[in-house]
Amino acid sequence: MTINKVERQIFPNTQDQLTLIANIRRMDLDKAKDIEFNVNTNQKNYIFKGTVTPKDVTIKGKAYRIYLVKSTIRRRDKNPYHKSSVDVVLLKNGSDNTPILIKVFASGFLISARLVEIK
Repeated sequence: MTINKVERQIFPNTQDQLTLIANIRRMDLDKAKDIEFNVNTNQKNYIFKGTVTPKDVTIKGKAYRIYLVKSTIRRRDKNPYHKSSVDVVLLKNGSDNTPILIKVFASGFLISARLVEIK
């Protein structure tokens, strides 16, 4: 890829951040133990690596399958200052995995987003 006469390599199957979440939602997480995606921002190439742990929980007498995805995102150039952790809890919802909690720790800050309602 070339922008303003600056060339940059784009790895196969590179995702943007929203597409990454959309693809994880559609994955069969019962079969995935480790996941890895190439991610691109407007500046650099990153790698998203994570492990998937399925878990069965019971809430108010009803059984649910959830998946804990513990991952890191780091620059492909291995710059130690550009590394973040991302933890996602997904609820198996038919053929979809609905994110119910996302925690991101980056640049010394923790950001949490949780699902509060489905319409």
